[in-house]
Amino acid sequence: MANAATEGPVPAATPLSPGVEPPKPGSWPGWPKFGSGDEVQQLRDLEGLGFPLTVPSSWTCVAAGSSEGFAKYNCGESPGQNPAIGGELTVRTCPLVCDEERRTAMRKSEEAWGLQWHRGSRLSAYAETDTIDGAPRYGLVLVAYYRTETDESVNRQVVLRMTAPVDRAAELQKIANYLRDTLFF
Repeated sequence: MANAATEGPVPAATPLSPGVEPPKPGSWPGWPKFGSGDEVQQLRDLEGLGFPLTVPSSWTCVAAGSSEGFAKYNCGESPGQNPAIGGELTVRTCPLVCDEERRTAMRKSEEAWGLQWHRGSRLSAYAETDTIDGAPRYGLVLVAYYRTETDESVNRQVVLRMTAPVDRAAELQKIANYLRDTLFF
């Protein structure tokens, strides 16, 4: 992947292990959502995202690069926590016209551990696994498109790429569900 500090709105690097195209037909999975018993925090000051981000209270998000129309954050538990949980959250402009052809091209440029994409909705696809590099580890990649204003065309892409111990997969799924409910994709 290109250096985050110089990466522009549309990924320029060729992924080593992109997702398998086309996405399998389907719908949004029945993943859990954050509930009243979850200890969470809402991060409102992540420049370039354009929306607040809800994550577990033990998490932090650190800027990993930005430019016009692009912001990338590394999010997860504090470094040194064992076992590691977290990954990347990227938001970028989807150049107009952000049609199916452009969205597909942008999705094809994302690392996805060589997993099969699954259609989550008309504007989203995800890939998940319980094994990464032959070891038990949950991985989730979500690529979705949304409108920054309700009366605009689709104009933004969000990419969530994270890993966790298999028994903590629900934490990542809750973040994915939060994004879906917040961004309406």
